Amino acid sequence: GFITSANYGFDIQKHIHQDLRKVNQDILDKIFFTDKIYHDLLNVLVIKFNKDKKEFYAHQDIPLVDELQASTVFAWIPTTDIKDKNGALLVLPKSHKSFRWQRTHDQSESPLKNLRDEILIFMIPIQLYKGDLVLFDNSLVHASLPNFTNDTRIAMNTGIASKNFPLIHYQRINNNN
Repeated sequence: GFITSANYGFDIQKHIHQDLRKVNQDILDKIFFTDKIYHDLLNVLVIKFNKDKKEFYAHQDIPLVDELQASTVFAWIPTTDIKDKNGALLVLPKSHKSFRWQRTHDQSESPLKNLRDEILIFMIPIQLYKGDLVLFDNSLVHASLPNFTNDTRIAMNTGIASKNFPLIHYQRINNNN
């Protein structure tokens, strides 16, 4: 359903990460005490091409800290107006309060994998304008609609976590938990 700037290799992602870090410092300083948060852990562009004619399935993003202790959030900033026709963000309201479990990057391991189609009917679209800022808990179940336009839809995505908690990353190794 989409790719990120990380799909283009380390050199390009490093350049994008540094550029988005500058944007973060300008924007996030206005809403957070940036000396108390990590805000340059995951800076990517989320790219939904006009050939992506399917929705991106319901999923949750990785935790950045132990979610039993604290939440982490993503800042999602569209670079163009985002409506239903070009891949609006879909959210399952209040799902961050109900769907809490350890998550990895591997979405095929998610307990949601067998519920994705059923969940979609309960999700609501969030239509945004260029430069809007959406903050959402990493455990919020979200997806996106297909992009039926002739344009590529791009949004900035930045992970944010409190510096009061150690960073974590869960990964399945050799098919073990």
